[in-house]
Amino acid sequence: MSFLAPLFLFGALAVALPIVFHLIRRTSKEKIPFSSLMFLQPTPPRVTRRNRLEHIFLLLLRGLVLCLLALGFARPFFQKPITTNPQSEIGKKIILLIDTSASMRREGLWPAALSKAEEVLNKTSPADQTAVFTFDRQVHTLFSFEQWASIGMADRASLAANRLAEVRPTWSSTHLGNALIATAEAFADADKQGQNIGPRRIVLISDLQEGARLDGLQGYDWPRGIEVLVETIKAKRPTNAGLQWVVDADEASRPDAEVGPRIRVSN
Repeated sequence: MSFLAPLFLFGALAVALPIVFHLIRRTSKEKIPFSSLMFLQPTPPRVTRRNRLEHIFLLLLRGLVLCLLALGFARPFFQKPITTNPQSEIGKKIILLIDTSASMRREGLWPAALSKAEEVLNKTSPADQTAVFTFDRQVHTLFSFEQWASIGMADRASLAANRLAEVRPTWSSTHLGNALIATAEAFADADKQGQNIGPRRIVLISDLQEGARLDGLQGYDWPRGIEVLVETIKAKRPTNAGLQWVVDADEASRPDAEVGPRIRVSN
């Protein structure tokens, strides 16, 4: 048994008060009828201390009431261990969204992102459903919910990590807003197929570089119940320069055109 407010148990010490008051109570001796007092000198009545308990049953009842009051204020409860059945446990639906844009090519960022992704995959429970997406300008499905469900529980995390280890960052820009919208809509598609099994979470692994475009989120009504957990990967030596590959639409439509690369540099 445990108590929410154990300090109230000290109130049970008040059970001694009726006993103490009973023992120290002083009473005068009984009055004895007498004929005439005119020849006697008045004296104050003699009192005696009662050293013997009387009405023991009533005294016990009063003490029991005080003990019950103290016990009630202490709010006792019994701790009962809860056994969970892994088969009936409601898991989470998780999408691991990993940035593969050009900024992740900086020194140490991609190995750190792979390590963080493997850590997230290893923490998933058998009841969870997990998918792995990568993004730069577009979103790519690397490991779907169906693939996760079709693999044994012991091999899911390792196979997803091995599939992710084969990926390398591209030279494309970062469209983070569009990636988040596409990931949220992937949850909606899975829900339509009856795969909504519990809480939904997006784990974003990115360096959150300044050029990541978030304009796609403007005016988008984010679905309820989708949590976004951001795992930021930081570079050892931060920079303030950026490159953007500029392609002319007219020149890109002519495959025979010999056009050199054009780069926009921002600093």
